[in-house]
Amino acid sequence: MIKITLNDISSLLELPVSNINYDAPISDFSIDSRTIKKGDAYIAIEGEKYNGNDFVLDAIKNGATIAFTSNKKYLAPNIFYVKDGKEFLKKIAGFIMKIINPKVIAVTGSNGKTTTKEIIASILQQEYSEKELLIAQGNFNNDIGLPLTILRLNESHKITVLEMGMNHKGEIEDLTRITPPDVAVITNIGDAHIENFESKDGIAAAKKEILTNISKKSFVILPRDDKYFEFLVTDLLSANIITFGKSNEADIRYATKDNLITRYFLLDKFLDAKCSMIGDHNIMNIMAAISVAQALKISINSIKNGIESFKGVAGRLELKYAKNGATIIDDSYNSNPSSMIAAIDVLASHTNSHKLLVIGDMAELGKQSQRLHSDIIKYINDSDISHTFAIGDCMKQPITNNIKYGSWYNSKNDLIKELRALMREDSVVLFKGSRLMKMEEIIHIII
Repeated sequence: MIKITLNDISSLLELPVSNINYDAPISDFSIDSRTIKKGDAYIAIEGEKYNGNDFVLDAIKNGATIAFTSNKKYLAPNIFYVKDGKEFLKKIAGFIMKIINPKVIAVTGSNGKTTTKEIIASILQQEYSEKELLIAQGNFNNDIGLPLTILRLNESHKITVLEMGMNHKGEIEDLTRITPPDVAVITNIGDAHIENFESKDGIAAAKKEILTNISKKSFVILPRDDKYFEFLVTDLLSANIITFGKSNEADIRYATKDNLITRYFLLDKFLDAKCSMIGDHNIMNIMAAISVAQALKISINSIKNGIESFKGVAGRLELKYAKNGATIIDDSYNSNPSSMIAAIDVLASHTNSHKLLVIGDMAELGKQSQRLHSDIIKYINDSDISHTFAIGDCMKQPITNNIKYGSWYNSKNDLIKELRALMREDSVVLFKGSRLMKMEEIIHIII
């Protein structure tokens, strides 16, 4: 983090402060009283499951030099009032952004955000040092995670690669106020979080918010084959648009040469790159990352090396092996209808003939949940899947009534028992479910 004092951010406070050392340095900011280090500043944030104000005194006891709280009963010479801890965190992030002013690459989309972000990082690491790049950790993509990432900026950073997620309308636009993108990427438009929107049109509009605060010089990376492409390009401020997809109209296209090497066409050039990731949708993620590299004028050789050195993201089509030798495809990190279909396609296209699918509920689908779960079962029935194992309340009725080859289980223990009985050395088993289903718990037992 850059060198910062209370004096630097005093204008962000809601109440005047006195009898303090304005020039005292702040080592870092933290929202977790348990991980406070000496010299840190603690920001109390009210969440759904906890209230950070309840831990203000713990933070001071653990070494925080100062703290910021929205509960006036805790005010003291080194504890200051802010109306909303989360908004205060955003303001500090915005303050730091203006000082460092790095080039901002921001990625959003219903699927592939984190993978695309990490491929971009792998490519950029071929030409920039670790000190020059700030990459958002994991899926730090919301109104807390993104500001916390920005707080890690220092004077040596030239580029920051961020992920922008959302559950509701207006959230991404809010994030772009903190970090207006120089390169904005939309990977695709899917059904994720549809329970909070009237239709998929609402999701598309929410994703398009990433383009709200771009400038005329900004680059916009868009999926050419997406049904919402024309909506996304309508009224764009920037003319610097790069598209990717299977269509010949896309700027970045591909042709598969064999199972490992893919030829990518980059406007007037092409490159052949080998990648260990499986699934056509990951080729789309790679092309989105290539588009970013083209916008930043990264060399073809660096793009190739970045793709080939990328090993994938944990829990996203990650290859593992069971104790009996069966191939495990761990896609357990999360799930929504479009990513579930993509995973099923990966399994169905596998060269092994004995294909087992282990799935759990897809969350945040609202009133459309039952229909979307039923649609997935129909898709499985039309795919080359040997047997499906399902768990979760939303999966129960569609599986019980409609699956051709498969069963629903009341518990993970029951599922594991049957899976072990059916799983062979030559089996390939894919796991998929929403985060709340914790499908990785089954994987940990069988491997």
